[in-house]
Amino acid sequence: MVTVEAAIALGGLVLVTVLAVAAVALAAASVRCTDAARELVRLAVRGEPDRGREIAARLAPAGAQIELQISGDEAVGRVAAAPSTLLPVRVAASAVGVLEPGALAVEAGAVAPVHPGDGPAPSAGGASPTTGAGVPPGAAAGTGVRTAEDR
Repeated sequence: MVTVEAAIALGGLVLVTVLAVAAVALAAASVRCTDAARELVRLAVRGEPDRGREIAARLAPAGAQIELQISGDEAVGRVAAAPSTLLPVRVAASAVGVLEPGALAVEAGAVAPVHPGDGPAPSAGGASPTTGAGVPPGAAAGTGVRTAEDR
């Protein structure tokens, strides 16, 4: 009887170990998706969307779907992946950024420069009207990029 109980316990330990390893793989894939989305948008807002896609493809997990949408003066990057065949779970991340002055905006296949006068006028001293600190809430200083987790 002890042998059967030990075999069942060993099977349970193997199952728990496999699920723990899959959970760690999902967490790592989530971080990689976040990094890829952030770099995709960071380069896109600087006017380098093709390079952003290239870098995001290197950073993202294998087989990830990478999407960049530029609308007006805003860039949204999304990266999604199914990193583990053990669990039917997909991880995804997104990042949002505002195009920098002089960067190219791509709308419906047309390329048009973005001018500093496009968009809302900054308040006195360039401070953000919402925080007064010059940086929107949740934005990393100097990057203009926010991830979905920052919202």
